[in-house]
Amino acid sequence: YVMEPNGVCVVSFNEPGKLNRWTKNLIIELSLMIEHLKRAEEVKAVVWTGKGRAFSSGAAFETKPKIHMPMSVIEAYQKRGLLALWNKTVPVLKELTLSFLRFPKPSVCAVNGLSVGGAVNFAWFFHDHVIASKSAKFKYPFSDLGIVPELGSSVLLPLVVGHPTARSIFLTGDWIYPDQALRLGLLREVVEPEFLLKRAVYMAGKLARKGTASTRLTKELLIAQIGGISRLEEQMEREQEFMDKAVADPEFARRIEMFRARFSGKKKNTENKKKRNMHNLPRSKL
Repeated sequence: YVMEPNGVCVVSFNEPGKLNRWTKNLIIELSLMIEHLKRAEEVKAVVWTGKGRAFSSGAAFETKPKIHMPMSVIEAYQKRGLLALWNKTVPVLKELTLSFLRFPKPSVCAVNGLSVGGAVNFAWFFHDHVIASKSAKFKYPFSDLGIVPELGSSVLLPLVVGHPTARSIFLTGDWIYPDQALRLGLLREVVEPEFLLKRAVYMAGKLARKGTASTRLTKELLIAQIGGISRLEEQMEREQEFMDKAVADPEFARRIEMFRARFSGKKKNTENKKKRNMHNLPRSKL
């Protein structure tokens, strides 16, 4: 992350070569990061964005995840209820969702590119002000993968757009573009790509200059208006129950293998293209 002079901390998803996918390790890092930002006195507000052409392509669905965090740290966070126990094939990330919704400081999301699955929930619902680049786009692939909504989106999306529109967005899995998301109330602003980060840092600084107690209490009051954390917690437990049922269905295994095969095919095509480009480079003269 980078600290701006006005106390705004800019945090970036930084695996652009793999479209800033959500690996198990990244989710652990996010859980630790949000707790650090909450406690760091020098941090007055936060901007979240991505490096490269993607904000985040969502869940990595890893077969052999690599964890770079000490187990002692992971276990300590799990004991405090700040990190999932990872005993689920597809966790709905209740703990991470609640940590962000409870975050007491101003939080701005700057969506720079494509956003898929859980990253859409992160972009649309976890922050106080959402700005998207004109090059951004959003997609829920749940029906394509044979799974169900998670991260509280089964409550939060219909709350914003209404049940008929939420059903259509979830079940079709169609791309949602910035102008559509703006009309639906899922974004506050859409800007040219070159102005995105500057605008996000400005807005975060503006929010940071407001009363800290007022900001915290207003955010708590708005959560209370929809039934409070307990309602969201209850619904995410239901999301996990339904997710487990979806994952147990044979269709899930078939669809996730199709997903991995498609991703592997794209990776091979990219590697072959790089090799062709290297082969076509002019030879230097001796």
